[in-house]
Amino acid sequence: GAQFGMGTVVQTQDILTSIMAVYGDEVDGAQDALGLLLAAIREGKADADQFGASFGRVFGVARQAGMSLTELLSAVTVLSRTGLPAAEGVAAVRQAIGDLTAPSRQALNIMKDLNISVEAVQRSLRERGLVETARDMLDVLSNSSWTDTQGNVLAGNQLIARIFDQVEGRNAVLQWYDSLRDATDEVMQRVGEAP
Repeated sequence: GAQFGMGTVVQTQDILTSIMAVYGDEVDGAQDALGLLLAAIREGKADADQFGASFGRVFGVARQAGMSLTELLSAVTVLSRTGLPAAEGVAAVRQAIGDLTAPSRQALNIMKDLNISVEAVQRSLRERGLVETARDMLDVLSNSSWTDTQGNVLAGNQLIARIFDQVEGRNAVLQWYDSLRDATDEVMQRVGEAP
């Protein structure tokens, strides 16, 4: 890993140890984990050094939410293709998971009014992962409108921004969702085929 620009040997060992600790049942040893990580780096635009170093902050949260290692690596890879540094991509994925597993009061109100069950979203995260759950949420929110207590009507990206507690137009989560529909499937397949 260090020879491929992923930092020092110690940093590479740390990231592989983290992968093995959290996703050990999904990989056949450290060599397999390294192959997946290198495939994700190759498919994205993030600096390899940043890519490897950023993931330690999200592995546990992602696994708890139901994301596979391939899905997690692919999500950050897709975000890196939008020009985001790996650290920001990891933060965006972590934020999206947090917003879906513990929505804000306003997000809860919107979801309730749109008949979106928080329990169903959390179950979908565990069973189907973040990408599929996000796709479902995007489909519903893109075709919905909601009126707040002041009579303002929100629709599409405005609703997405409110659900994900972000400022519309300046948020990595929305950039990821714009790229999500096609690119994540392609990247997941390529990362998953890594030697």
